Formats: sequence, structure tokens, C-alpha cells
Amino acid sequence: MCSRFALIASKSEFFQRFQVKTPKQYSPRFNISSGQNILIIRPDGAGRTTSYVRWGFQIGMHHNLLLNARAETLTERPLFFPLLSTGRCLVPASGWFVWKKEGWHKIPWYIRPPSSEVICLAGLVRSSKVGREVVILTTHSEGAAVSETGRVPFVLEYGDESSYLMGADIQGLSRYPDDQLRMYEVSGDINDPYKEGEEIIRPYHRSPETVQSMEKGGARKRIIVDRIKKSSAEGYPGGLQIYTDGAARKNPGPAACAFLILDRMGQCVSEYAAFIGHATNNTAEYTAVISALERAKDLTRGPIDLYSDSQLVVRQLTGFYQVTKAHLARSVDQVRELERAFGKVTYHDVPRENRYIRHCDKLCNYTLDECINDH
Repeated sequence: MCSRFALIASKSEFFQRFQVKTPKQYSPRFNISSGQNILIIRPDGAGRTTSYVRWGFQIGMHHNLLLNARAETLTERPLFFPLLSTGRCLVPASGWFVWKKEGWHKIPWYIRPPSSEVICLAGLVRSSKVGREVVILTTHSEGAAVSETGRVPFVLEYGDESSYLMGADIQGLSRYPDDQLRMYEVSGDINDPYKEGEEIIRPYHRSPETVQSMEKGGARKRIIVDRIKKSSAEGYPGGLQIYTDGAARKNPGPAACAFLILDRMGQCVSEYAAFIGHATNNTAEYTAVISALERAKDLTRGPIDLYSDSQLVVRQLTGFYQVTKAHLARSVDQVRELERAFGKVTYHDVPRENRYIRHCDKLCNYTLDECINDH
């Protein structure tokens, strides 16, 4: 599977490689993720043209995005078969990312050609109600460049890029040899789809402390989103608003927590999402509250208004419900200890439809998709 890649060529390098100009808004990208607009190359008469389209076919009423299509079964899939005649395109890339599982950890690796050349991934583009969308074709891996699924992007050999665009049978086309690709570990910065910069693709060397921690099983928490706005010297004396959410699939099952911290004017101060391993939904909800208060105590000593769609958590923390389960009682104790850092903490039960709760829920689901789906 291909769910993240980079395209770091300059405009001049791109033109030298393809003899076609990039759109005016083009700039190198080190962290391209699903749902974003990506650059494609399509036939245009006797030449080629470039444009930006959204990565992912929107599928179903829940707006799920389909990022990849298996090259081996395109002719068997009604969704893709017509596009072999009308929707072929090239997706230029400098390299792509895979995640390898080590215990509870999924370690990101970057795969690229041995030089700085731009490679081409085979793609299919279509027009839909939401605009033009593209999927990247994948195939089985024949070398070290393997993700957990054993699938890799279909990287076309330079000499077969034009043949693919002109309609040649994809099974007869040559792929860029897997054994010529370079593969190395990179830092966890790639897990945040909003992060950019050359450090994303630099080789990452684990410290002895990190290696020792992972050998012992390591922390199960994996932070996916962690942003904080630099506050003024005065901080936020008027206090803050906090929105939290937690989610567990199969309950108990893989779980995540998220929070959003706003100032009194409604401006975002911090947002956070993390995978917390195997847990119940209630544990995830409490973990979100605890994580948010831990962050907030570094920002203010003023009053806190905390909003959650978990009626259980809010009513236990306000004393309307008795806490009968030992593991939840420990969480309540942690919350009470954190409350001492603030002038006052007030808890509010809000519906799931609240815009900020929806945002936290989206962060949770994104985190779970990143951590439990095959990359």
C-alpha cells in the first residue's frame, strides 16, 4: 500500500526530467498524504500536461478514501476497468514511505532511488461530484522495499512511462527494480501529515535509550498529532476551553485519544492525538481528559472549562455518578491531582455533533487509521 510519499524536485529539475512545466503553485513536498492535492502528468495531444488532483477516490456515504488499486486485478474491477482507457496518468515522486511493525511500534522507513531522480508511479484519474481524483496503482514487492502488506507502488521504468500513458497492457510493462531502491528508517515526524521539511526524509538513527526502551516493549502510546501555539509571556490568565474525545474499536480494542484547547476567544492553542494501545472506550475518554489537563497546566493557572461527549466521564467527574471500577477510579484520582493546578475546572456534557468534538473525533479516527491499518 502507498499512503504517503514525497516529491522534492525543484521546478527546473522537474522540467529537465519531463520536459513539461509545473503549475504555478508547485513547490517541493516532503510529506504528501491522502486527501491532499497531488501533481499528476497526463497525455495532452502529442505532448503532456500537469495538474493537481485530489489523492483518493471518495467511496460510499461515509466519504472513505480509496488510495490504491491493485495493478493485477484492474480489468476485473468495474470501478477501474473503464479508466484504463480514459484515466491513465503518472504520479511523479522522489520516494515513498512504509511502516514496519516492531512490537507495539510501527517504524517509518523511506524508500527512494539511489540518486535524486524523480520516479513515476502509475495512476488512474477520474472525475466525480467532488472534482478530479486519483488512485496510485500497487503491486507485489520483489525485494527489500516491502511494507507490512507486501505491496508497493507500481514504479514504472523510465522507458515504459510513455507506453503506460498510451494504453499498453500494464502486465507487460517493466517496473523499476526493487533491488536498486535505497531504504532507511526516518523519524516519527512523518506521522504528522501537517509537518514539512527536509528533516522528514533524513535517515534516523535511534539513540541507545530508544533502542533499550523498544527492546523492553516500549511505551504503547504513539503520538500522531501534537501542535501547540506559542503563548505570550502572560500565558492565558483568563483560562482555557478544552474539548476531548476518546475512541476504541471493538471496545475494548485499538484505542486513541484526542483533545483541542482553545483560548477564550475561540482560537486554537493546541491540538493533540495519540494511539494508546489496547483499551476500552471509557479508558480512552479518561486518557484524553488527563492528557489535555497535563498540557493545559503548562499554559495557564486560570479556570478551565472542559467539554466531553462522554456522559459517563462528565457525570463521574462532577459527582453525579459513582465510580465503581478500579481502573476508572485511578483515572479519576489522576484528574483530581491535575485539577489542583488550576483556579477551577468545570466539566460540561456536550453532544457529539458539537463542532469541536467532531474535530477531536476526526483526529481519533485518523490516528486509528494510521496505526492499525496496513500502510
